[in-house]
Amino acid sequence: MQDRKLVSTGRVLRSEHGMEMLDYIFAYRKFSAVKNTQDLLNASFSENTSSIYNDTVKVAYLTYNMARIRKYEDFVNYVQPYKGLFVSDEQKAAYNKVYEALGPFAKGKAGYNFELKDVNDKTCTLAGFKGKVVVIDVWAMWCAPCLAEKPNFSKIEEQYKDRNDITFIGISVDGLNAIKPWKYFVKKKGWTNTELLSNFTESLFKYYGIEGIPRFLIFDREGKVVTVDAPRPSSPIFKALIDEALAAKN
Repeated sequence: MQDRKLVSTGRVLRSEHGMEMLDYIFAYRKFSAVKNTQDLLNASFSENTSSIYNDTVKVAYLTYNMARIRKYEDFVNYVQPYKGLFVSDEQKAAYNKVYEALGPFAKGKAGYNFELKDVNDKTCTLAGFKGKVVVIDVWAMWCAPCLAEKPNFSKIEEQYKDRNDITFIGISVDGLNAIKPWKYFVKKKGWTNTELLSNFTESLFKYYGIEGIPRFLIFDREGKVVTVDAPRPSSPIFKALIDEALAAKN
C-alpha cells in the first residue's frame, strides 16, 4: 500500500527528478518480485503505467517515456490507450508530436524511396526493387557491432539464394567522401549482396531518425514497412520476420 501511494502522489511532480524516482521505485519493485536482472532489463514501462492511480502523475510518466519510443506499434500499444488523459493543450501537443513522428515507422506505411549508388556507381532505389522483399543492413566500416553481425546477415542471405522475390542490401553510412575506401572494403570482404553508400545525416537515416547502428529494416514486396527496427540477424526473430513478409500476400 505504501508503495502504491509513493508512485501515485502528486508530490513526485515537484521534483525535476520525479520520473527517475518513479523508475527507481518500479525497478526495485520488479527486482524484488522476480529476483532476475534479465527480466528487469526486459520490463516495459507499460507494466508500470497501470500501477499509477493519479491521472496527472500517469500522464507525466507517459510523457516522460514517450520520448524513448521508437516503434509506432509500441506507441499504439502503450500510450494510445491513455489518450483521453492528455487533456491540456500542452499535453495534447506532446502526444500528437510523438504520434506524428512515429507515423513513418508504422507497419504498412510506404517505405522511404532512397536513391543511392552501389559499388559499381549504379543508382538503386527502393521502388526499383518492387516485387521483392527488401532486407536492409545499416552499417559502417568503423562500427565493430555492425561488422560482427555481417556474417549472420550473409548467412541468412545465403538461405534465400534460390529465391527471386527477396533482396539483401547493405547501406554504409561512412559518407560519400569515403567512396574509394568503402569500395575497397566491400570488395575485400567479398560480400555478394547489393551494397550502397550514404552520408549518415541524409536519405533513409534522416527520414527514420536513425541514431545508432547497426540497424536493420525490412520492406515488403510493395515497398511498405514490415519493420524499420528489426532485431539483429543473430536473433531468430529476424529470420522469422523475413519469412512472414515472404508468406504475406500483397
